[in-house]
Amino acid sequence: MSPLDRTVRRRPVTGEAQKAARRGLAETARESLQHTVRTAAALAEGVVAGHRGRDGPPRRPGH
Repeated sequence: MSPLDRTVRRRPVTGEAQKAARRGLAETARESLQHTVRTAAALAEGVVAGHRGRDGPPRRPGH
C-alpha cells in the first residue's frame, strides 16, 4: 500500500492510548469515532438499499 493512501485505518498514537487509559476507557476516541461512523454508514446504506429494492429506482416528477 502506498504511504500516500490516507484512507487506511490508522492506529491511535501513544498520547491517545494514554489518555483513554487515564480516563478508564476501553478504546480511544479515534476508535470510538471510527466505530460510530462505520455503524451509521452501514445503517444508511441499508435504508437506501432497502428503499430502492422495495420501490424501484427513484422517479422524476412528471415522467
